[in-house]
Amino acid sequence: MTISGHSSSASARVNSRVKFHSGVPILSISRTCAIMAAAVLLASVAGGREATDLPRWRLRGAVAVAASPSASTTLNVAMAQMDSVLARQLVERYLNALAEGKYSAAAQLFVGEWQAVAKNLFDSVPAGMDYAGFLERACAHGGHECRLRLRSVLHNSFIPPDTLVLTITYRDSAGRPFRWGPCCSESGVPDSTNKVVVVRTRAGYRVRSLPLYIP
Repeated sequence: MTISGHSSSASARVNSRVKFHSGVPILSISRTCAIMAAAVLLASVAGGREATDLPRWRLRGAVAVAASPSASTTLNVAMAQMDSVLARQLVERYLNALAEGKYSAAAQLFVGEWQAVAKNLFDSVPAGMDYAGFLERACAHGGHECRLRLRSVLHNSFIPPDTLVLTITYRDSAGRPFRWGPCCSESGVPDSTNKVVVVRTRAGYRVRSLPLYIP
């Protein structure tokens, strides 16, 4: 593959190695290839476009940044940006599926513990119940609020090696900011933020958090 006159054969002249990963198997590549990868990531993240559909001027600018002495730092920043974008997209898809009652679709985006919660919520848990079945019951009668969609991501933090925690706000079916609480007839200021955990797996990014629970 050739990008702006550079080919992968240039890697033979470079001895330094870096690790590159983003939801795909980790590969060991040369610094030259790392520069190209960082350039594509920076350009695509900045422009919100597919890496295969980038204007040459944006790619050239990204190559210049990625080729700086802090190329490894640049690559790490680009990867963090990509992780954040993909995590946000995943959470949005997860919440949309819940809001539309597509529990099987939501279940495919989830990897986490729910069985203990089901035992606490329901008098009995049918044998063979899966996460989609749990969502159907929990969203209807279990105190979980499943009609909300993503409004904004206020903050995200990375927990090595594969976890992101997103602090998000919700909007209701009318598009209005959603707030809840305080709990149990207590006085106080209603809450408006929640933390959603996203983890990178071999199959891609997955949500590890249950829908918002309001006692």
